[in-house]
Amino acid sequence: FKDFGAERSHLQNFVFPELMERLQERMHHLEPIDLRWGIETKSVAEDNAKEMLILKVCCSEIKRSQPFLIALVGDRYGWIPPLERVKQAALEINYKGDIENKSITALEIEYGVLNDKNQKKRSRFYFREALPYAEMPPEVAAIYSDEYSKEENAANAIDQHKKLKNRIQGTKESPELVGRWRTYKADWDATNNKVTGLDEFGKMVLEY
Repeated sequence: FKDFGAERSHLQNFVFPELMERLQERMHHLEPIDLRWGIETKSVAEDNAKEMLILKVCCSEIKRSQPFLIALVGDRYGWIPPLERVKQAALEINYKGDIENKSITALEIEYGVLNDKNQKKRSRFYFREALPYAEMPPEVAAIYSDEYSKEENAANAIDQHKKLKNRIQGTKESPELVGRWRTYKADWDATNNKVTGLDEFGKMVLEY
């Protein structure tokens, strides 16, 4: 969740409170759900069990938040767990989609949106434009972009990420997704190594 910490905080601190006020006027209640919350794995000793728990909790929270989902997409595909572990988790949550060579982020998006025709119409995707990676320290750029990653599967992650973005942006096979996404530009604070300038992004989420 490191690459979108700023956006998640902006939503929580500014966008959701405003949305809550608007909904209260209509006698509705908003309960924001952020997948970075509530996944405690310190008491889990084995990596296998931790990975299973993370995937199951995330998918459970996705189902709980339906029918309204917001997905943030940058330039990282995300962590790709071992296939056998994903198979076990997919079996437990009754997920029957393609799981091979998929990141946790991709699986969450497919589970929550792409494999559900009705959910496609209720979800929103926000693509952050590329940050000035070349101006960042290499280790910082790697947090935000697979292009700067030194991991062995970086090339595969870049390819898979492009395919995922193409699916989200809609095709003839998924017309429900056309127009369900927006792009936004964020600023970069080089002194503090963090994303800033998210007011327009916040307004976009609030009004769209």
